[in-house]
Amino acid sequence: MTISQRIFNILKEKKLKQKDLAAYTGISTSAISAWNKNNTNPAAESISTIADFLGVSIEYLLTGKEKSPSLPNDEQELLSYYKKLPEREQMKLIGRASALAEMYEEQVQRDSLITMTTNLKVYDIAAGAGVSTPFSDDDNYTIREFPQTDVPTNATCGIYANGNSMEPKYPDGCLLWVRETQEVNYGDIVIAILNGEPFFKILQQDGLYSINKAYKTIPVTENDTFSIFGKVLGYYVE
Repeated sequence: MTISQRIFNILKEKKLKQKDLAAYTGISTSAISAWNKNNTNPAAESISTIADFLGVSIEYLLTGKEKSPSLPNDEQELLSYYKKLPEREQMKLIGRASALAEMYEEQVQRDSLITMTTNLKVYDIAAGAGVSTPFSDDDNYTIREFPQTDVPTNATCGIYANGNSMEPKYPDGCLLWVRETQEVNYGDIVIAILNGEPFFKILQQDGLYSINKAYKTIPVTENDTFSIFGKVLGYYVE
């Protein structure tokens, strides 16, 4: 069987259309029809794309056979030992291997119950997502423990959101994961200190924006005292 014959057989078996093959591969429908009519094969450089469309391997498209997966060397060695044993000993070996696998699975399950944690400072004062109060990075904070999987790698502290101006993405009262840095870009969601008050907003050139359209942009002028405390990496709901 030629490659083209195999292609048309697969098209028929999978109820695929020539025009869809043409659209996917960029080969004209007339060229595809010519394969069937003249019993010719597609160009070598198009075989991979055709195989992708048909959902088969390149080897199957070329030979009609799938390559038999080869076992790793250690598995081949283990199988060779198994084949050398009499049937009674083979059954014993299977039983021992099964028991060992069960023991290992139980150990993995026990280990998964041990949750890795990380300690992070959480500021006592909240950042305004609509409402704000005076704040400095010297304010009181508490060292708290959180599941490691819940805290972004680069987070250095947590600050609570106060208000609904960043809803629906960030709920009122959620704990914001923050990386303390002044290296941010316009469009980043940040904790900004404006005239001594912390704001949880989107930083833009002309001011601090909210996600909630009910809130107006907070302008930042040259007369204001303004700094960036950090970049918001995500949030946590307790």
